[in-house]
Order: sequence, then structure tokens, then C-alpha cells
Amino acid sequence: MLARLGSFDSAHVLIRYLPLLLIALAWEASARAGLVSSLALPPLSKVVTAWFDLAQNGDLLVNGLSSLYRAGAGLALAIVIGATLGVFMAWWRPLNHAAGHARRLQRRARQRP
Repeated sequence: MLARLGSFDSAHVLIRYLPLLLIALAWEASARAGLVSSLALPPLSKVVTAWFDLAQNGDLLVNGLSSLYRAGAGLALAIVIGATLGVFMAWWRPLNHAAGHARRLQRRARQRP
């Protein structure tokens, strides 16, 4: 097992990452050929360059942490609201009944094509 972990098979690595390489090449080619608007899908090379520029001047870290904060706050808010609603549904039958109707409507909407 340890010998296998240390081995490096370049053909296996190429086959493993070939789909990612093909997606990257298709992205770059379609953006450069004008098949897709550059506003909707900029070339991959420009995206990578922008990432490095943002990382160099520190904006990537600041904006990344800001996004993580917002995502964490949204998750915490959803957990608090969901847990509170669940507790009140268990305690108060009319709320459970009303929520049951909403769940049934939602289930019916998902079943329709």
C-alpha cells in the first residue's frame, strides 16, 4: 500500500484530469471564438489573471472573507428560523396543520412536469 502511494503514473494522472483539461480548453476556445458573450463567459486566461491580480493586492482575501461571512450568517439565520419553526410546530397544532398544507402544496408542485 505504501509503495503504491509513492508511485506516480503519468498516464493515470492524464486520464484522471483529462475532463477538466477539455472543459478548460472548450471554455477558452468558445470565449475566444465569440460563441458566447465575453460578458457572460470571459476567457479562462483572463479569469486566472484576474484571480492572481486580486490575490496579489489582497482584495481576494477581503472579498472572500466577506462572502464567507455572509454565507455563514445566512446559514445561521436559516438554522435558527428552521429550528424555532420546528419547535413551534411541535407545540402548536394549528401551525403544524398550516405548515402541513404548505408541504403538501410544495410536494404537488414538484410532481408536476
